[in-house]
Amino acid sequence: MYTQNRSISAERIVKYITNIKINRFFTAFILLFVGFVCVTVNSKNSFLYSFNDCCDVNQFITAARCMRRGDVIYRDIYEVKGPILYLLYYIGTFLNENPFHGAYIIELISFSAYIFILYKTARLYLKSDILVITAVSSAAYYSMITKTVFAGGQCEQLLLPVFGGILYIAMEYFRKDYPEKIASGKVIMVGLLTGIIFWVKYALCGISLGLVLYIAALSIKEKKPLDILHYALLFIVGFGAVTGAVFAYFIWKGALSSLIEVYFYDMLVNYKPESETSLICSDNIPKVFGVSVIFISAFLFPFVRSKEDKQINIYERTVLPVLIFFQGFGICLSRVWTYSPEAMHYFGVFGIIALFYESAAAKEMVQRIIDKLTEAFFKVTDNGFSDLFVLLPISIISVLFQYLRFGISSAARESVIHFAAFILIGCIVKILRMVQKKTGSAKKTIIVKYSLLLAAIVLLHLARSIPLCTYISDSFKICVFIFAFTDIVKYQKDIKNYFTQKFSKVFMHGIAFAVCLVIMGEFVSLVLTESPVALNIGLAADTYAPYNMAEIIKSSGVPDPVIINFDTLETGVYYFCDTYPPNRYMSDYNFQNGLFDFKKNYIDNKKADFIVMPHPIISEDYVCVYAKKREYIFMDTTDDVSCEVMALFARKDIAERNNWETVDLTAFKNEYMEGGDTDA
Repeated sequence: MYTQNRSISAERIVKYITNIKINRFFTAFILLFVGFVCVTVNSKNSFLYSFNDCCDVNQFITAARCMRRGDVIYRDIYEVKGPILYLLYYIGTFLNENPFHGAYIIELISFSAYIFILYKTARLYLKSDILVITAVSSAAYYSMITKTVFAGGQCEQLLLPVFGGILYIAMEYFRKDYPEKIASGKVIMVGLLTGIIFWVKYALCGISLGLVLYIAALSIKEKKPLDILHYALLFIVGFGAVTGAVFAYFIWKGALSSLIEVYFYDMLVNYKPESETSLICSDNIPKVFGVSVIFISAFLFPFVRSKEDKQINIYERTVLPVLIFFQGFGICLSRVWTYSPEAMHYFGVFGIIALFYESAAAKEMVQRIIDKLTEAFFKVTDNGFSDLFVLLPISIISVLFQYLRFGISSAARESVIHFAAFILIGCIVKILRMVQKKTGSAKKTIIVKYSLLLAAIVLLHLARSIPLCTYISDSFKICVFIFAFTDIVKYQKDIKNYFTQKFSKVFMHGIAFAVCLVIMGEFVSLVLTESPVALNIGLAADTYAPYNMAEIIKSSGVPDPVIINFDTLETGVYYFCDTYPPNRYMSDYNFQNGLFDFKKNYIDNKKADFIVMPHPIISEDYVCVYAKKREYIFMDTTDDVSCEVMALFARKDIAERNNWETVDLTAFKNEYMEGGDTDA
């Protein structure tokens, strides 16, 4: 059973891993778990967070709450995104009495659909269950772990399955059906999905535009101009079904003119973004296309030459960059916020597939490297103390890295650590060789080996107060992993036979389940560590300024208080106060359109009981009763954190009646800018 100088074939390892068949139910469980963790940790709508302080989400929530009481979007409550977005948030208010948790449920459903579509897409190009799960999990992870998620609930995130659906239909057609005509149902579906995108945020329709132009150009190239008319009619059927439903609703409510005024006229004519973030400029392109290494590698897909799959045709190679370009082009035409590139993440699955293909193409080189390493590891295990120095190159690289990063003292310490670890493991190997010679039993050698390794780990742990022992322990654990890896590969058949003879399949399944739990735990830990918002988990609601403002308002004794947001966005005060905007405009926008004068009228005539605004007010009738520095991940990719002041002003008679102390907001702002207190 025990063989000297046995090497592992990289070909055997790769073949064994990639040919593993995984139960579909188990696959679905793994992928849904990945999606659940990614959304739950990275969306501040989830139950892990007491509040989502993203302005956009609070705007959506307030609009949905107003719709719940009977208001019609655009006519009765002014908002600038598409009506289908508010429909989703409106549905969320029925799913849970906490509208943020309702939105979280919508996000879970959307992301689960997205993962299913990624799975179908990966299946077009990867045969191995292991590789498909890896590709989909990685793409899902990168879709939700980046800063572009911006606390969850954005249009781009909710539309991921829609984008992915259009991409899948395109790639499946060129993969399986071309040069036959595209099935009518699929063209209608593309039109329907495009209609959904259009009525959520039409700046994101670039993928559909790219596909339409590509198919039209291909039809002209093949001298089939009638196909263009055929596809156009089918596309209009799908797009018209969604558009017709939207128009029917607003005609029924007598608000079609409001829809056209806000969603089209104001957004296309009155919307005045800042020049440096509008249209296509040098700043926007890296924001959109620089999402992650995985996304960038999607550009490799048309250029890879895979030995695993030689059937990738020219149309698959060219349609993907066309879709990427047009989607990015559409985003760059609008104002590019942090969350804008999220509408590109679904392309990332092709980046991972490209990496798999490139790895397969370099398999011979990888095989030689693995063979050399495993031969070295077996020499360590089999041939004794002198052969430990085959690990010397690894030690040198580690020491050089420490020198470049931390300096000479750290490099010297690293050298001592490696030498001490070699001495310790060398002693264990010497003992093992003695046991092997005396007994000739591999089983006894294995028992002695891991008994000694366990004893060494315990001793190093007990001696952790000695600095050197702590560092040796880390190096030692790596060596233990090498022992375990080589032994499992060497004795895999014997281990399998032993356990199947001694224990039932139930016990074996229990071991597998325990391993899965460990892997899942590591994944959760990874997501928590990398999440840009996870530090907010467990923060109480009173950490957030809107909650504290609402508590002050509720303590005022004013029934049904009139609250307006002046020169600021809606941040959650209406939700915490369980009240609604007193007029059509819940907050300010990137275009005024007479809004400033309309709201100023509330101040001049003392119609408002309370005003939320970020700077001192020019009125003797209102006083500042609360101020707090708000810190949050801002929507500009050049800044990790942006700060602004949130202040609450009360009408003077209300403040005097409640004996509230007033805050000098100008002094407060000067103090916080110099690093002073964060609230007053």
